[in-house]
Amino acid sequence: MIRSLADSTQRDEVRALRRFAPAQRDALTACFLVEAHKSILDHLVALHGQLLTKQMREAKNAFATHDRERRRP
Repeated sequence: MIRSLADSTQRDEVRALRRFAPAQRDALTACFLVEAHKSILDHLVALHGQLLTKQMREAKNAFATHDRERRRP
């Protein structure tokens, strides 16, 4: 229910939202903000995972390069 209200709020223009009573308009805005917060949090978690994966790959490659250079006669 909250997601559908948030989606309809996102699609509507501001002028269309003004036709609602203030309490209903506030509820629609709250639904939109809750869904936006969840979406942003999901994106942050995904980006953090990608960053950690990239840093681990770079660290492994740097260690492998350093180890190869150290083993050369």
